[in-house]
Amino acid sequence: MNIQSIKKMATLLALPALLGTVSSAALADAYLPVLNQNFESDRLPIPDNKTTSIAGWLDVGNNDSGAYAPEKGTHYLDYGNHGQVAYLNGGGAIRQGLKAPLVLGETYTMTFDVGRPLGQEFLFTSVALTANSYTLAQTAVNHNQIEAGKWGTFTLSFTANEHMPIGSPIVVEFQNLHYVEGSHADIDNIMFKTSGDASPLSIKNIVLIDEPTTLSVPSDYANINEALDFLNDKFIANNTLVTIQVDDCSNQVYSAPIAIKHPHAQQIEIIGNPANPSACVLQFNGSSGFDVAMKTKLKLINGFHIKGNRVNTTHGVGASKGGSIRLGAATIISGFYHGIEATLNGRVYANTVLISGNAGSGVVSQFNGYVQANGAQSKENDLHGFYSADGGIIEANQSKALSNTVNGYFSESFGHIKSQEAEASGNDNSGFFATGKSFLDATSSIANNNNVGFQCDYNGYVKRQNSTESGSITSHIPAVSTYKNQCYIF
Repeated sequence: MNIQSIKKMATLLALPALLGTVSSAALADAYLPVLNQNFESDRLPIPDNKTTSIAGWLDVGNNDSGAYAPEKGTHYLDYGNHGQVAYLNGGGAIRQGLKAPLVLGETYTMTFDVGRPLGQEFLFTSVALTANSYTLAQTAVNHNQIEAGKWGTFTLSFTANEHMPIGSPIVVEFQNLHYVEGSHADIDNIMFKTSGDASPLSIKNIVLIDEPTTLSVPSDYANINEALDFLNDKFIANNTLVTIQVDDCSNQVYSAPIAIKHPHAQQIEIIGNPANPSACVLQFNGSSGFDVAMKTKLKLINGFHIKGNRVNTTHGVGASKGGSIRLGAATIISGFYHGIEATLNGRVYANTVLISGNAGSGVVSQFNGYVQANGAQSKENDLHGFYSADGGIIEANQSKALSNTVNGYFSESFGHIKSQEAEASGNDNSGFFATGKSFLDATSSIANNNNVGFQCDYNGYVKRQNSTESGSITSHIPAVSTYKNQCYIF
């Protein structure tokens, strides 16, 4: 189907089952019920003085959560109004579905307290409001906003619009994204209210795309952003594919990122010239390339050379805050600060992609980000070929890191890189390097002509079983070394 044949559906939002029976008047000046909102419902056991579950809340994290009573002078400088609170260890998360459906036009506001215990250097807590897996609002609280031993009060607000899943229950989620042993975030005093400003629910025509559709650039739309703007108020039916096809690859110049925000982006693909991606350049001047966030999932980008001009803080493809993006094998990324960057639970799938000539690193994963780059090649970057830190994970089996100015594969500060059957050649420092309680799996890999083939320090772990090393200027650090606080190559 071409764009002229998209059909209008005037009755889609008129279905009573979708809207539910709650009127805006019923919500006026109301406080929505949050079960165990100040965590006083849990009876703390003796002598532990803490629980490993929370009444009314679902444990959905990768580490412990529960309730406890902070002690003055031990945990905080003062009690304040925080008798019992929720704690989330690094990676821990709690979630609660409210007994309140989303009402069109209503404004929702949640206030909550976050605490940073004494002696804790870092804090990074994510807070999200969702409905039917759609992110309504999200924020993060870090150590720059709260002094150690103190609490801060924060606000998260949104107004329900027609792009949101009207009628679905609202879900509250807190997550500790600081993956460090002994570190935890504390939560307390959650209040959720509505403004009562919603006018009577209005029903507007919805354009439904329910057949495969192609938007051509530039014959239909001048550039990719204009094609995405056209889709903003369209509903894409399940199992329906919308393709943005770029035919003119010589004039695609952008001064701002292409931000993917559509709630049905998992049914959108952006295609250039898969047979010859170097002939289809997307030039980004002074900005990042593609961005996806807030749990938005883009189906595919393929057939492009995504090109920047080496400006600091930019990336060619970035995913954050639960967003994900998939790159096809016919993708080239060059000339940004980082080629690919995943952070804050963002995910990038970039198997067999070519990344080169960036002012920072080729592939980066931090703060619980994830990059899958099996078979990818990252070369001639000014820092590292592949870099992970702060709970970031990179899966880069059978990949190559070539001629990077610092390291080929580098993990630090609780980063994790899996690079089995990989090759690190011609890197100015190390081929494979782990430090700061990080892990690097280089099983059956090759390190050729690097300054150091396999290196670790400060409690880093490098697994190099069945690997080979040649042409190194300096030998690798021996197994179970006492050099620099002990590290392990095995």
